[in-house]
Amino acid sequence: MKSIAILLLAIPAFLRAQAPPDYSGTWKLDPLRSRLEKTQVPKSLVLQIDQHDTDVRVKLTSMTNKGENTEVYQSGGPGQGPSVSWDDGHLVLVSQHNSPDGLVSVTRRLKRGDKGKMMTSVLSIKDKSGESTEYEFFIRE
Repeated sequence: MKSIAILLLAIPAFLRAQAPPDYSGTWKLDPLRSRLEKTQVPKSLVLQIDQHDTDVRVKLTSMTNKGENTEVYQSGGPGQGPSVSWDDGHLVLVSQHNSPDGLVSVTRRLKRGDKGKMMTSVLSIKDKSGESTEYEFFIRE
């Protein structure tokens, strides 16, 4: 009985110690599956993810009517600029920028699909008018 109790106590520690899912690769936005209501659907949106265990670098490139924009997210960075972190197996991208209407915070909470070919993103945008939530779907190239 004592060994069963020890085993049950060890399971949560074992689950936390497992490596996070591998997000590495190039992921392209599928605009037909995505549900973007307030955000203008970009001409293209590509995430290039380079992951080594829990160390992650993400290059997000978007093309809109206003031109191309690139943001680079880095885990373990100095705390300024776009960042990437882990939360329960999800990859979380956070950035902030100033707009004519004030500070805008953008958070993407990424979850890779079971077969590794699709990834979903819960996109949260917070500005002076409040917070909105949208959903992006990416396909691995």
